[in-house]
Amino acid sequence: LTEGPREKLGFIASHGTFESRYVADITQALSEFYAVDRVQLEGGFEVIENHRTLVIARPNEAFSEGEKYILDQFLMRGGSLLWLVDPVYADMDSLQAPSFETVALPRDLNIDDMFFKYGVRLNADLVQDLQAAPLAVTTGEMAGRPQINLLPWYFFPLASPAVSHPVVNNLNLLRTEFVSSLDTIASPGIEKTILLETSPYSRTLPSPVLISLDILQDPPDERLYAGPPKPIGALLEGRFQSVFTNRILPEVGLPPGFIHRDESAPTAMIVVSDGDIIRNQFGSGGQALPLGYDRFSGETFGNKDFVLNAINYLSDDSGFMEARARVVRLRLLDRTRVVNDLKVIRLVNVLLPLLLVIVAGLARMFWRKNKYTA
Repeated sequence: LTEGPREKLGFIASHGTFESRYVADITQALSEFYAVDRVQLEGGFEVIENHRTLVIARPNEAFSEGEKYILDQFLMRGGSLLWLVDPVYADMDSLQAPSFETVALPRDLNIDDMFFKYGVRLNADLVQDLQAAPLAVTTGEMAGRPQINLLPWYFFPLASPAVSHPVVNNLNLLRTEFVSSLDTIASPGIEKTILLETSPYSRTLPSPVLISLDILQDPPDERLYAGPPKPIGALLEGRFQSVFTNRILPEVGLPPGFIHRDESAPTAMIVVSDGDIIRNQFGSGGQALPLGYDRFSGETFGNKDFVLNAINYLSDDSGFMEARARVVRLRLLDRTRVVNDLKVIRLVNVLLPLLLVIVAGLARMFWRKNKYTA
């Protein structure tokens, strides 16, 4: 009864972004706080001007200059943007028999100049990480049935918070797919914060990248995965400068009385170099699974909380974020360290408690002996 009108949140529905079913779970979760809809940039500026935040979830078609201008002026008027972009195209569906390999190539979306102006650059590479989500692989047969094992797929890094920030506080690891690295660039008036990064056991491969299931057959050479952690998500906030300053403005549909702006009101955007971070998986019946749930391993990652936090932050809804930040979550183990130090970990966990019990028993025995001997 006390709730006022909800802020409008828009998912860009053009440029090959995810269809509704791929973002069904996060859409349902966001609908509890926002009036969520899908918008087409082809409709001109009027279709987005009343929205607080726009989500661009893994576009795979280039933006026209007119569409870029619409997004730019939306930002100039205080709107916020959540960019989830794959600068390099790679897809597991391409890893089919008989070769089980594919080549990842850069994807030209015609938005590099926008990102550069706003203060970030998405690199044309792919990150491999020893701390990775598992992939179900058929490794043989037994009694006529395929034997399926879960093996870490180094192209699916598990990202972690890079700083202590409301958007990423208390988050589980995030599951990514074919993620690229990013860099921040000097941009006057813009404060940059790296939110997400890979583990220290990672490396980058410049595109084009050969992707093959053969890498699962042999243990990785850990010397190649020497880090440092690669940034994959950044927050930009402040007063942005228009990318169309001192340029001929494209002809697009604009409302009556529209005035071009070269500098934004204080606002923010978040850029993540992985579009699949928002995509939910599907169950055997075709139903959308909770975002972040991995049906192969049964683990739930922090993707959903991250997207909710990101949109709450961009929409200035700090109350929702603070409520979720009080939850204490379990952390996944450092798998690389577990494998390397397995014997030491086992000895410490098995022998140390026994030694403590023995020492405590002996100490009590000597104490009682000295006390009652006299």
